[in-house]
Amino acid sequence: MQDSDFDPKTVYDAIYHPSCLRSLVGLFKERSCAESEAVEQAEEQEQRIKVHLATYFVDMVSFGKTAAQVHWENVGGLGIPWPQVRSNNTCIWCTRRTPGNPLSCGHIICNACVRIYGDEMPIVDCQYQIGTCLLCRFGSRTVRLKPLSAGERILAIDGGGTRGVIPLDILAIIQGMMGSELQIQDLFDLAFGTSVGKLHIPILQDVRLKIEIGGLIVCILFLRGIPVSECVHIFDALARKLFERPQGQTNFIKRLRLSLKGWYRDGHYDAKALEDCLKDNLGIDDRMFGYQPGILATKVGVVAATIGNASPVIFTNYNGPGARKDECGKVSVVLGEKRLNDRSGYTHVRPERFEDEPCTWEA
Repeated sequence: MQDSDFDPKTVYDAIYHPSCLRSLVGLFKERSCAESEAVEQAEEQEQRIKVHLATYFVDMVSFGKTAAQVHWENVGGLGIPWPQVRSNNTCIWCTRRTPGNPLSCGHIICNACVRIYGDEMPIVDCQYQIGTCLLCRFGSRTVRLKPLSAGERILAIDGGGTRGVIPLDILAIIQGMMGSELQIQDLFDLAFGTSVGKLHIPILQDVRLKIEIGGLIVCILFLRGIPVSECVHIFDALARKLFERPQGQTNFIKRLRLSLKGWYRDGHYDAKALEDCLKDNLGIDDRMFGYQPGILATKVGVVAATIGNASPVIFTNYNGPGARKDECGKVSVVLGEKRLNDRSGYTHVRPERFEDEPCTWEA
Protein backbone atom coordinates (compact mmCIF):
# COMPACT_ATOMS: atom_id res chain seq x y z
CA MET A 1 0.00 0.00 0.00
CA GLN A 2 2.84 2.41 0.76
CA ASP A 3 4.42 1.81 -2.64
CA SER A 4 1.22 2.23 -4.65
CA ASP A 5 -1.03 5.11 -5.63
CA PHE A 6 -4.21 3.29 -4.65
CA ASP A 7 -6.48 4.79 -2.06
CA PRO A 8 -6.48 2.61 1.11
CA LYS A 9 -10.28 2.42 1.11
CA THR A 10 -10.17 1.08 -2.46
CA VAL A 11 -7.60 -1.50 -1.39
CA TYR A 12 -9.86 -2.53 1.49
CA ASP A 13 -12.90 -2.91 -0.77
CA ALA A 14 -10.95 -5.00 -3.28
CA ILE A 15 -9.09 -7.31 -0.89
CA TYR A 16 -10.59 -7.41 2.62
CA HIS A 17 -14.25 -6.49 2.27
CA PRO A 18 -15.72 -9.95 1.44
CA SER A 19 -13.88 -11.81 4.21
CA CYS A 20 -14.46 -9.17 6.89
CA LEU A 21 -18.15 -8.83 6.12
CA ARG A 22 -18.69 -12.59 6.12
CA SER A 23 -16.85 -12.97 9.45
CA LEU A 24 -18.74 -10.12 11.09
CA VAL A 25 -22.13 -11.38 9.95
CA GLY A 26 -21.30 -14.79 11.41
CA LEU A 27 -20.18 -13.15 14.67
CA PHE A 28 -23.40 -11.19 15.12
CA LYS A 29 -25.47 -14.27 14.26
CA GLU A 30 -23.71 -16.13 17.08
CA ARG A 31 -24.97 -13.36 19.34
CA SER A 32 -28.54 -14.39 18.47
CA CYS A 33 -29.12 -11.55 16.01
CA ALA A 34 -31.57 -11.93 13.16
CA GLU A 35 -30.22 -12.12 9.60
CA SER A 36 -31.11 -8.55 8.68
CA GLU A 37 -29.90 -7.13 12.00
CA ALA A 38 -26.64 -9.09 11.76
CA VAL A 39 -25.95 -7.74 8.27
CA GLU A 40 -26.74 -4.18 9.36
CA GLN A 41 -24.45 -4.31 12.40
CA ALA A 42 -21.72 -6.01 10.38
CA GLU A 43 -21.80 -3.26 7.74
CA GLU A 44 -21.53 -0.59 10.43
CA GLN A 45 -18.61 -2.32 12.06
CA GLU A 46 -16.93 -2.81 8.68
CA GLN A 47 -17.10 0.92 7.99
CA ARG A 48 -15.24 1.52 11.24
CA ILE A 49 -12.57 -0.95 10.15
CA LYS A 50 -12.20 0.85 6.82
CA VAL A 51 -11.80 4.21 8.58
CA HIS A 52 -9.17 2.77 10.93
CA LEU A 53 -7.26 1.29 8.01
CA ALA A 54 -7.16 4.69 6.28
CA THR A 55 -5.99 6.34 9.52
CA TYR A 56 -3.17 3.84 10.00
CA PHE A 57 -2.15 4.32 6.38
CA VAL A 58 -1.78 8.07 6.94
CA ASP A 59 0.33 7.41 10.05
CA MET A 60 2.65 5.11 8.09
CA VAL A 61 3.02 7.41 5.04
CA SER A 62 2.97 10.86 6.64
CA PHE A 63 4.80 10.13 9.90
CA GLY A 64 7.07 7.30 8.75
CA LYS A 65 5.72 4.75 11.22
CA THR A 66 6.10 1.02 10.63
CA ALA A 67 3.21 -1.40 10.77
CA ALA A 68 4.65 -2.75 14.03
CA GLN A 69 4.61 0.73 15.60
CA VAL A 70 1.03 1.31 14.51
CA HIS A 71 -0.01 -2.04 15.94
CA TRP A 72 1.81 -1.31 19.22
CA GLU A 73 0.02 2.04 19.66
CA ASN A 74 -3.33 0.60 18.65
CA VAL A 75 -3.17 -2.28 21.14
CA GLY A 76 -2.06 0.04 23.93
CA GLY A 77 -5.10 2.24 23.48
CA LEU A 78 -7.77 -0.46 23.59
CA GLY A 79 -8.20 -0.33 27.37
CA ILE A 80 -8.40 -4.13 27.74
CA PRO A 81 -7.28 -5.70 31.08
CA TRP A 82 -4.49 -7.61 29.34
CA PRO A 83 -3.05 -9.35 32.47
CA GLN A 84 -6.27 -11.37 32.56
CA VAL A 85 -6.12 -12.33 28.87
CA ARG A 86 -3.89 -15.34 28.21
CA SER A 87 -3.81 -18.18 25.74
CA ASN A 88 -1.74 -21.31 25.23
CA ASN A 89 -2.90 -21.69 21.63
CA THR A 90 -2.91 -18.18 20.13
CA CYS A 91 -0.31 -15.42 20.19
CA ILE A 92 -2.27 -12.53 21.74
CA TRP A 93 0.20 -10.01 20.33
CA CYS A 94 -0.77 -10.72 16.72
CA THR A 95 -3.74 -13.15 17.08
CA ARG A 96 -2.44 -14.90 13.96
CA ARG A 97 0.01 -17.60 14.98
CA THR A 98 0.69 -20.33 17.54
CA PRO A 99 2.66 -18.99 20.54
CA GLY A 100 5.83 -20.61 21.78
CA ASN A 101 7.76 -18.11 23.92
CA PRO A 102 6.40 -17.48 27.43
CA LEU A 103 7.19 -14.08 28.93
CA SER A 104 7.68 -13.34 32.61
CA CYS A 105 4.20 -11.77 32.77
CA GLY A 106 2.49 -14.96 31.57
CA HIS A 107 1.74 -13.90 27.99
CA ILE A 108 3.08 -16.22 25.30
CA ILE A 109 4.16 -14.91 21.90
CA CYS A 110 5.09 -16.44 18.56
CA ASN A 111 8.50 -16.47 16.90
CA ALA A 112 7.42 -13.89 14.32
CA CYS A 113 6.51 -11.39 17.04
CA VAL A 114 9.86 -12.05 18.72
CA ARG A 115 11.64 -11.07 15.50
CA ILE A 116 9.38 -8.06 14.87
CA TYR A 117 9.23 -6.52 18.34
CA GLY A 118 12.37 -7.89 19.98
CA ASP A 119 15.75 -6.15 19.99
CA GLU A 120 18.31 -8.39 18.30
CA MET A 121 21.43 -8.62 20.40
CA PRO A 122 24.66 -7.61 18.67
CA ILE A 123 26.92 -10.50 19.76
CA VAL A 124 24.78 -13.66 19.42
CA ASP A 125 22.96 -14.29 16.16
CA CYS A 126 19.16 -14.69 16.33
CA GLN A 127 19.04 -13.81 20.04
CA TYR A 128 16.39 -11.24 20.93
CA GLN A 129 15.63 -9.24 24.05
CA ILE A 130 11.95 -8.59 24.78
CA GLY A 131 12.14 -5.69 27.21
CA THR A 132 8.44 -4.88 27.53
CA CYS A 133 5.29 -6.87 26.89
CA LEU A 134 3.21 -5.31 24.13
CA LEU A 135 0.05 -5.86 26.16
CA CYS A 136 0.69 -5.37 29.87
CA ARG A 137 4.04 -3.51 29.64
CA PHE A 138 5.55 -5.70 32.37
CA GLY A 139 6.75 -8.94 30.75
CA SER A 140 10.28 -9.55 29.52
CA ARG A 141 12.30 -12.41 28.06
CA THR A 142 15.52 -13.25 26.24
CA VAL A 143 14.81 -15.64 23.36
CA ARG A 144 17.30 -17.36 21.09
CA LEU A 145 15.63 -18.49 17.86
CA LYS A 146 17.01 -21.07 15.52
CA PRO A 147 18.25 -19.46 12.28
CA LEU A 148 15.79 -20.05 9.45
CA SER A 149 18.45 -21.74 7.32
CA ALA A 150 19.84 -23.99 10.09
CA GLY A 151 19.20 -27.69 10.51
CA GLU A 152 17.96 -29.42 13.65
CA ARG A 153 20.38 -30.47 16.40
CA ILE A 154 18.63 -33.08 18.53
CA LEU A 155 19.49 -34.74 21.84
CA ALA A 156 17.51 -37.79 22.97
CA ILE A 157 18.13 -39.37 26.39
CA ASP A 158 16.51 -42.70 27.16
CA GLY A 159 15.67 -43.99 30.62
CA GLY A 160 17.28 -46.78 32.56
CA GLY A 161 17.03 -45.84 36.21
CA THR A 162 20.46 -45.38 37.75
CA ARG A 163 22.02 -46.03 34.33
CA GLY A 164 20.98 -42.48 33.48
CA VAL A 165 24.40 -41.46 34.76
CA ILE A 166 25.91 -42.84 31.52
CA PRO A 167 24.52 -40.17 29.13
CA LEU A 168 25.34 -37.55 31.75
CA ASP A 169 28.96 -38.70 31.87
CA ILE A 170 29.11 -38.61 28.06
CA LEU A 171 27.77 -35.05 28.04
CA ALA A 172 30.28 -34.13 30.74
CA ILE A 173 33.11 -35.46 28.57
CA ILE A 174 31.87 -33.40 25.61
CA GLN A 175 31.61 -30.35 27.87
CA GLY A 176 35.21 -30.87 29.00
CA MET A 177 36.40 -31.04 25.39
CA MET A 178 34.63 -27.74 24.60
CA GLY A 179 35.91 -25.84 27.63
CA SER A 180 33.96 -23.47 29.84
CA GLU A 181 33.12 -20.72 27.34
CA LEU A 182 30.52 -22.81 25.48
CA GLN A 183 27.86 -24.73 27.41
CA ILE A 184 26.51 -28.09 26.29
CA GLN A 185 22.98 -26.61 26.26
CA ASP A 186 23.99 -24.31 23.37
CA LEU A 187 24.58 -27.28 21.06
CA PHE A 188 20.98 -28.49 20.78
CA ASP A 189 17.75 -27.10 19.37
CA LEU A 190 15.57 -29.96 20.62
CA ALA A 191 16.06 -32.20 23.68
CA PHE A 192 13.78 -35.12 24.53
CA GLY A 193 13.87 -37.48 27.48
CA THR A 194 11.93 -40.61 28.40
CA SER A 195 10.27 -40.54 31.82
CA VAL A 196 8.08 -43.63 32.25
CA GLY A 197 7.87 -45.70 35.43
CA LYS A 198 7.74 -49.49 35.04
CA LEU A 199 6.82 -51.79 37.92
CA HIS A 200 8.12 -55.35 38.19
CA ILE A 201 6.76 -57.56 41.00
CA PRO A 202 8.17 -61.11 40.69
CA ILE A 203 7.62 -62.96 43.97
CA LEU A 204 10.82 -65.03 43.97
CA GLN A 205 13.17 -62.36 42.63
CA ASP A 206 14.27 -58.94 43.83
CA VAL A 207 11.37 -56.56 43.64
CA ARG A 208 12.53 -53.48 41.84
CA LEU A 209 11.08 -50.27 40.44
CA LYS A 210 12.70 -49.20 37.23
CA ILE A 211 12.33 -45.44 36.86
CA GLU A 212 13.16 -44.09 33.41
CA ILE A 213 14.79 -40.81 34.28
CA GLY A 214 15.87 -39.30 30.96
CA GLY A 215 13.10 -36.70 31.19
CA LEU A 216 14.46 -35.43 34.48
CA ILE A 217 17.91 -35.01 32.94
CA VAL A 218 16.77 -32.88 29.99
CA CYS A 219 14.54 -30.74 32.24
CA ILE A 220 17.36 -29.99 34.68
CA LEU A 221 19.86 -29.36 31.91
CA PHE A 222 17.78 -27.27 29.54
CA LEU A 223 14.90 -25.78 31.53
CA ARG A 224 16.91 -24.90 34.63
CA GLY A 225 20.19 -24.32 32.80
CA ILE A 226 22.22 -26.23 35.39
CA PRO A 227 25.78 -27.13 34.24
CA VAL A 228 26.22 -30.77 33.32
CA SER A 229 28.86 -31.32 36.02
CA GLU A 230 26.42 -30.17 38.70
CA CYS A 231 23.65 -32.22 37.10
CA VAL A 232 25.79 -35.36 37.59
CA HIS A 233 25.97 -34.70 41.35
CA ILE A 234 22.22 -33.99 41.53
CA PHE A 235 21.44 -37.23 39.69
CA ASP A 236 23.79 -39.24 41.92
CA ALA A 237 22.18 -37.87 45.09
CA LEU A 238 18.70 -38.49 43.68
CA ALA A 239 19.49 -42.09 42.71
CA ARG A 240 20.95 -42.87 46.14
CA LYS A 241 17.90 -41.38 47.84
CA LEU A 242 15.32 -43.05 45.62
CA PHE A 243 16.79 -46.52 45.27
CA GLU A 244 17.98 -46.92 48.83
CA ARG A 245 17.11 -50.40 50.13
CA PRO A 246 17.60 -52.29 53.37
CA GLN A 247 20.86 -54.16 53.48
CA GLY A 248 21.00 -57.94 53.74
CA GLN A 249 18.91 -60.78 52.39
CA THR A 250 15.18 -60.98 53.02
CA ASN A 251 13.19 -64.14 53.40
CA PHE A 252 10.24 -65.21 51.32
CA ILE A 253 7.66 -63.75 53.74
CA LYS A 254 9.31 -60.32 53.70
CA ARG A 255 9.51 -60.41 49.92
CA LEU A 256 5.86 -61.34 49.68
CA ARG A 257 4.92 -58.57 52.09
CA LEU A 258 6.99 -56.10 50.05
CA SER A 259 5.31 -57.25 46.83
CA LEU A 260 1.82 -56.85 48.26
CA LYS A 261 2.73 -53.47 49.64
CA GLY A 262 4.08 -52.43 46.24
CA TRP A 263 0.93 -53.66 44.48
CA TYR A 264 -1.30 -51.73 46.87
CA ARG A 265 0.76 -48.51 46.74
CA ASP A 266 1.74 -48.87 43.05
CA GLY A 267 5.43 -48.74 43.90
CA HIS A 268 8.10 -49.91 46.32
CA TYR A 269 10.11 -46.75 46.65
CA ASP A 270 9.26 -43.53 48.40
CA ALA A 271 7.18 -41.43 46.01
CA LYS A 272 7.34 -38.43 48.33
CA ALA A 273 11.13 -38.50 48.21
CA LEU A 274 10.95 -38.35 44.42
CA GLU A 275 8.45 -35.47 44.47
CA ASP A 276 10.51 -33.50 46.99
CA CYS A 277 13.64 -33.89 44.88
CA LEU A 278 11.83 -32.86 41.70
CA LYS A 279 10.37 -29.78 43.39
CA ASP A 280 13.78 -28.81 44.76
CA ASN A 281 15.48 -29.05 41.38
CA LEU A 282 12.68 -28.04 38.99
CA GLY A 283 10.72 -25.56 41.10
CA ILE A 284 7.35 -25.96 42.80
CA ASP A 285 5.32 -23.60 40.61
CA ASP A 286 7.33 -23.50 37.35
CA ARG A 287 5.20 -24.84 34.53
CA MET A 288 6.37 -27.01 31.67
CA PHE A 289 4.99 -24.51 29.17
CA GLY A 290 5.67 -21.31 31.04
CA TYR A 291 8.30 -18.75 31.90
CA GLN A 292 11.64 -20.15 33.00
CA PRO A 293 14.56 -18.03 34.21
CA GLY A 294 17.42 -17.62 31.78
CA ILE A 295 17.53 -17.64 28.00
CA LEU A 296 14.82 -19.54 26.17
CA ALA A 297 16.59 -21.46 23.43
CA THR A 298 16.10 -25.24 23.42
CA LYS A 299 12.77 -26.94 22.87
CA VAL A 300 12.31 -29.62 25.55
CA GLY A 301 9.99 -32.62 25.58
CA VAL A 302 9.26 -35.40 28.05
CA VAL A 303 7.78 -38.71 26.92
CA ALA A 304 5.37 -40.52 29.25
CA ALA A 305 2.51 -43.03 29.10
CA THR A 306 -0.97 -43.25 30.53
CA ILE A 307 -1.66 -45.83 33.22
CA GLY A 308 -4.93 -47.10 31.78
CA ASN A 309 -4.10 -48.11 28.21
CA ALA A 310 -0.37 -47.28 28.09
CA SER A 311 -0.87 -44.78 25.27
CA PRO A 312 2.05 -42.37 24.70
CA VAL A 313 1.85 -38.71 25.65
CA ILE A 314 4.39 -35.89 25.49
CA PHE A 315 4.85 -32.82 27.66
CA THR A 316 6.68 -29.93 25.99
CA ASN A 317 7.82 -26.38 26.67
CA TYR A 318 6.81 -25.38 23.12
CA ASN A 319 3.94 -25.53 20.65
CA GLY A 320 4.21 -27.04 17.20
CA PRO A 321 4.10 -24.65 14.24
CA GLY A 322 0.91 -26.11 12.78
CA ALA A 323 -1.55 -28.99 12.66
CA ARG A 324 -0.24 -32.52 13.11
CA LYS A 325 -1.03 -35.43 10.85
CA ASP A 326 -3.80 -37.75 11.95
CA GLU A 327 -1.42 -40.64 12.62
CA CYS A 328 0.46 -38.46 15.13
CA GLY A 329 -2.50 -38.11 17.47
CA LYS A 330 -4.45 -35.15 18.75
CA VAL A 331 -2.77 -31.87 19.46
CA SER A 332 -4.15 -31.27 22.94
CA VAL A 333 -5.76 -32.93 25.94
CA VAL A 334 -7.64 -31.15 28.72
CA LEU A 335 -6.27 -32.21 32.10
CA GLY A 336 -8.81 -33.17 34.72
CA GLU A 337 -11.31 -34.60 32.26
CA LYS A 338 -9.10 -37.57 31.29
CA ARG A 339 -9.95 -37.01 27.65
CA LEU A 340 -7.12 -38.85 25.87
CA ASN A 341 -6.45 -39.85 22.32
CA ASP A 342 -7.98 -43.13 21.13
CA ARG A 343 -6.23 -43.15 17.77
CA SER A 344 -2.75 -44.44 17.06
CA GLY A 345 0.10 -42.07 17.74
CA TYR A 346 0.72 -39.80 20.72
CA THR A 347 -1.16 -37.10 22.57
CA HIS A 348 0.42 -33.70 23.09
CA VAL A 349 -0.58 -32.39 26.52
CA ARG A 350 -1.53 -28.77 26.02
CA PRO A 351 -4.51 -27.57 28.08
CA GLU A 352 -6.59 -24.69 26.77
CA ARG A 353 -6.17 -22.66 29.95
CA PHE A 354 -2.79 -21.52 31.20
CA GLU A 355 -3.81 -22.38 34.79
CA ASP A 356 -4.21 -26.06 33.83
CA GLU A 357 -0.72 -26.40 32.38
CA PRO A 358 1.20 -29.04 34.42
CA CYS A 359 4.20 -28.01 36.45
CA THR A 360 7.59 -29.21 35.26
CA TRP A 361 8.06 -31.50 38.24
CA GLU A 362 4.65 -33.08 37.56
CA ALA A 363 5.56 -33.79 33.94
